[in-house]
Amino acid sequence: MTGKMISIRSVVRDIQSWLLGPEVQLTDVPHRGGVVGWFDEKDSPIFLYPEVVGYYLTWLAFFERISGQVNEAAYRANLALSWIDRQLSDGAGIKTRIYLTEMPNDDWRNRGSFVFDLAMLIRGIASVRNLADYPERRALAMRLMDLLLPFCTESGSLHAFQPHEITNCFPSSHWSCVDGSYQTKVAASLLSVHAALPIPSRLRETAISVYHKWREPSQMHSAECAHATFYYMEGLIIAAANGLDPGAWSLAANAFIEATKATPGFYSSNPQARSDVIGQALRIGCILHNKCHQRDTSFNRIHHLAEVLMQFATDEGAILFSQFSPLRHKNVWASMFAHQALCFYECVAEGLPIDNGWLQFLV
Repeated sequence: MTGKMISIRSVVRDIQSWLLGPEVQLTDVPHRGGVVGWFDEKDSPIFLYPEVVGYYLTWLAFFERISGQVNEAAYRANLALSWIDRQLSDGAGIKTRIYLTEMPNDDWRNRGSFVFDLAMLIRGIASVRNLADYPERRALAMRLMDLLLPFCTESGSLHAFQPHEITNCFPSSHWSCVDGSYQTKVAASLLSVHAALPIPSRLRETAISVYHKWREPSQMHSAECAHATFYYMEGLIIAAANGLDPGAWSLAANAFIEATKATPGFYSSNPQARSDVIGQALRIGCILHNKCHQRDTSFNRIHHLAEVLMQFATDEGAILFSQFSPLRHKNVWASMFAHQALCFYECVAEGLPIDNGWLQFLV
């Protein structure tokens, strides 16, 4: 084992430890079990983020798979499920962001709900089905599916964003507010939970329609939308890994080549670099290199992505969103992406296969 490999393993352990700490998943009422989205540069938690709670549940299933620490993962999964239950208790749904400080300028995200966030919550709940013994786990997922039904259109599409009131304004040009190829991750996530949870027939039929609508490679987004482009590829990988669409492997591989060729300078240390996007790129690159013997996804490129990603790690194990202010904050979802990416990279670097079970819990 080389010194560099030991260094990566140390970073993986540090990220894992930080994600399991009381700063990330709160332990005090009234927000016990909630998961923070990010911390400001003074280390103050800014908001809780339901989408990230869904990611966290999926990550806990991944963590248990790689570590065998069943009790730790189960305890935290039950805490998160209890938090979701409380958020749904008034029947009004879940806010997109629950601010722990004064909400800045009436955050437009809270004027409605996102199909992506709800789908990630449902997938997270399904991911811990063999881990958490929370009695209302199944009922929570069904309630969230009921919230998704109004997103289904007569034409078989999914609204990306549903405003709570018709007069609410939101930036309709933002990728998360309009349907697009990133919805392969929404559709594949919903379809992948079908074995664990009954899905209303209309929702399942819509998910199938949406997946096939966006399955074929579309025009690659600009660097600013690389985050959404990688969601598209992640949707293909989730579908392939769950046996829903074996042909998606080659589609994901070709899309990854095109995306990285289109914006080669984006995955380096520059003012535009985002750690979550780099983590996504590394995860996808490792998976395709391993599963598809993707030679265009060369080890040198993967190694470079790993080195760049590690530059975002703090001494305590948090991953910074950016190297530069005002986005130099400790980011929880970027930390989960990075933890998985570096776990995958260890396998690739050592010439070992990536366990297909790990891919069931791709955050």
